[in-house]
Amino acid sequence: LRFNPLHQKDDYRAAVAMARNALSQNAVVWWAADSETAGYYGLPVDTPKLIMFWPPSRRSLEALPNPEFVFLSKRDIYDADGSITEYLRRHSFKLKERLPAFTIWKTPLAHLQAD
Repeated sequence: LRFNPLHQKDDYRAAVAMARNALSQNAVVWWAADSETAGYYGLPVDTPKLIMFWPPSRRSLEALPNPEFVFLSKRDIYDADGSITEYLRRHSFKLKERLPAFTIWKTPLAHLQAD
């Protein structure tokens, strides 16, 4: 069912591949998207460097390990209060990639490639 073209717009497959690459380079990755779908496409959800959360809050984000990459899906769902967007702005993250339902952000200090 997940291979149905109706689901192609979310592009979890490409986002998961990019996140796995970043994790293989020992980067801390925040994943603000559906965890079950990520697991289905092969994201190693039990990896300590992968931080999966939803819903976020400003306080909870500051308590997490600093990410090198942030994978954010559908802001209206996974960042409804804008706390992730505010964190990205405050910490000068740059947009690395835009997929149909994801934006991938990287810290200016990240020397890794998430693709």
